[in-house]
Formats: sequence, C-alpha cells, structure tokens
Amino acid sequence: MHCLVKLILLFAALILLVPVPAPAQDLVESEVHAEEVPEATVASAVQAVSVLGKSVVQGKYQVALDRMNPKEKKLLIKQLGGIEALEKKMASIPEQMATKGVRVTSFKPQGRPQAFAVSPIFVKPNQTAGGGGEEAKGKWYYSQWLVMVPTVTRYEVKLKAEGQDPQLVRIESLSYQVAVSARDREDWTFISGSGLTLGRLRNHYSTLPADIELPPVQDRQVQN
Repeated sequence: MHCLVKLILLFAALILLVPVPAPAQDLVESEVHAEEVPEATVASAVQAVSVLGKSVVQGKYQVALDRMNPKEKKLLIKQLGGIEALEKKMASIPEQMATKGVRVTSFKPQGRPQAFAVSPIFVKPNQTAGGGGEEAKGKWYYSQWLVMVPTVTRYEVKLKAEGQDPQLVRIESLSYQVAVSARDREDWTFISGSGLTLGRLRNHYSTLPADIELPPVQDRQVQN
C-alpha cells in the first residue's frame, strides 16, 4: 500500500496570471493598500478548481499543465530538464495509471477555503491601479488574490496478489489547490497541495500571514 500511496501522491503533484514581483523599493507591509478578498472572488476560485477537477477525471491532463501556476511550472521545468520533458511526463500519465490499474473517479472542492491578498506592487500616481482603484495610486497594494481550496479526490486501484483475483481498492485523498489570479480579473492558475511545503509557498508569496496553516493532506482507504 505504501508504494500505491507514493504513486498517487506523484500523480496528484503533477495535477495542478503571472505573479507580479514587488519592485525593488522599500516595502513597509503596514502601508500596503489591501482589502478583504471578496466572497464572489473566493467562489470564483472554488468554481475554477471544480472545473479543473472535471478535466482531471476526464483524463484531460493538458488542462492541468496549461493552468499550472507559472512559478511551479518553471520549477518543474528546471527539475525535469526542459518544457519538453514536462510535457512528456504529463502525456505519459494516462498510460502509467492504466498500467498500475489506477483510475480517478472524482475530484472536487470540499471544505472551507482560505483567501489572501498577495504580490504587493507600488502604483505610481500616473499609473492605472488595476483592481486597486484610484485610492491605490501612489501607494503599495496587493495585486493578486490567492485562495487555498481544499479538495477530495477518489481513486480506484486494482491490486493483484500472486495466485489471487484482482482486488479493487478505493482511496480517498484529501489535499488542496492553491488558486492565484490577478485581482482585476478572474483568470486562475493552480499549485497542487500534494507535496507543497509552507516554505515553498512562502518563496512564491512572501507576504502570506505568519500564522497561516496549510490544509491537511492525507490518504485513506474507503469502502465505497
């Protein structure tokens, strides 16, 4: 079962707006113009994760690659040695899963999202402030929304011991997707929570609250 869980986690890690870096100016975080993430924006992120999940269940893994957060994509490209290697890796997922007898039966949001404003930028007085409005001109303000959306994915796996008939095992995997969008448009990209550490997420978005807690990630066998 341990190898099975490793396989599932590897697959989930691959299922997964370009973040705007803060300018090289002194940032005093208390001076950043920010607003609470609107409920409609959170709902939009949850819906986007739901759409991503439907694509995964249907085997449309190219969608996961296309909507992968650019920071994560860049990291995977570096680890694998190029975009071609990453695309090949994604394209091989259906065959690998079929060989191992793994089938995704459902993938959906479940649980309470956490939402934050991230990616501070300085808006010059003569610039358009995007979603920050006129009041953000001449100030720092957070240019993106980040929503952590808990998810539950179900897999069916056929395990066969020597001399025995195949046994169908059902696995329920709790995880999450980190959805990120510019605040003036709803165009979400994603980071899979499987294998994601708080330190790695902070490297991407350093102004996340100090007391942030990541949603749980765990797998368990279920009966139906």
